[in-house]
Amino acid sequence: METAYGARPAGELWAVRIVPGRVSVFGRRVDGPASIGASGTGDAGDDAAALGTCQFESSRPEWLAAAGFMFGMAVTCRPHLIIAGAVVLAAILFSAWRTVIYFVTPLLVVGMALATYNYERFGNPLEFGNRYLLAGPNQSKLNRSPSNLKPGMYYLLLSAPEFSPVFPWILITPHVRDFPRPATNTTEPTAGAIYLAPFLPLALLVLFARRVRPLLGVCVVSGLLVLCFISATGWSTQRYEVDFLPLLALGCVGGFAAAIGWVGSYWRWAPTSVLCVAIVCGAAVNLALGLAGPYDEMKLNKPARFVRIAGWFSPIERFRPVLNPRIDVSIKTGAGLLFFAGQLPYRYELSMERDGPRASLVSRYNQSPVTQEMAGDVPDVLRVTYTPVSGEMNVSGDGRQILVHKIGWLVSAPVQIGLP
Repeated sequence: METAYGARPAGELWAVRIVPGRVSVFGRRVDGPASIGASGTGDAGDDAAALGTCQFESSRPEWLAAAGFMFGMAVTCRPHLIIAGAVVLAAILFSAWRTVIYFVTPLLVVGMALATYNYERFGNPLEFGNRYLLAGPNQSKLNRSPSNLKPGMYYLLLSAPEFSPVFPWILITPHVRDFPRPATNTTEPTAGAIYLAPFLPLALLVLFARRVRPLLGVCVVSGLLVLCFISATGWSTQRYEVDFLPLLALGCVGGFAAAIGWVGSYWRWAPTSVLCVAIVCGAAVNLALGLAGPYDEMKLNKPARFVRIAGWFSPIERFRPVLNPRIDVSIKTGAGLLFFAGQLPYRYELSMERDGPRASLVSRYNQSPVTQEMAGDVPDVLRVTYTPVSGEMNVSGDGRQILVHKIGWLVSAPVQIGLP
């Protein structure tokens, strides 16, 4: 990356694409054109790409037209990416206003086609289908409010994943982390973008970019504005991070590369090391989250495969997941959580819940609870056994069976079996 700003001619810039979980550099070198483009593709817009090339000293019409077309297509995927298109339009008006027609024309053509489609399907050129979603409360309309900004920023940027000594070591928390938010705010469990791309806080390094500062500045400003818009809507989900993260990551990595070329050769190792460590850490987090997925679905659908893969990376037995481990433990009766096995969201839990003088024994697994009201005296000691063949969790006390819960398979490492 250093040569793109140093030894190579000023008009050359390597196009960089960064998406959560993937970092790649297009080997094709671009000379000359002053164009900036972004496009979004994928199922429901869950994948977004940022592609940019820049040399504002010469503005070739075909590249500006291609950029306008790509931004128009991005809006068909994610309507709020028009914000990025508006930022680029402002940059072109500021730097080469005579050529703006080449950028605006394809953008308007795609926009008119999209408006016609929306009108024919929904009766409104500005309706993208939100009001027709079969979803939960507050998910079929925008609830734009400044009160959503703070919680939105937290969940999209700072919400920490769950770290564990058991494979795959890093998971999206199964429950939404507590943070003050309005009642209309809709939030799903997320891992903040800072953990996916740890170099994001150093976005100000674009100030060192000099000749490519306009491109990188447009990426950072566009990414921040899209982030603010999403946060203000009151919708915070993991899939929305790809709407702003590629733009911010492109600007940050480009700024880092410029900073590496700006410092003296003796100290160049410092920013290089910081960038490399940040990329490696971010790649590790993305890989771990990609293995587990947002709902740990490999463990749900292919538990044997999950355990086999986990065994490759788990040399220590107490941290090695096992499929259908034998469980036979005795626990003292108390209040609250008494026993657990496995890891959320597929963790078995046994708890005692009291309502005044009444006590109930509750067995939970994968959102499937079984409750047994305790009549008479509650045993001082409970015996919990799990039979792999039948997939049944049995609870007994004082020589009698109290509860049977057929849970099916169970995946747990030895360290994940025990008392709270």
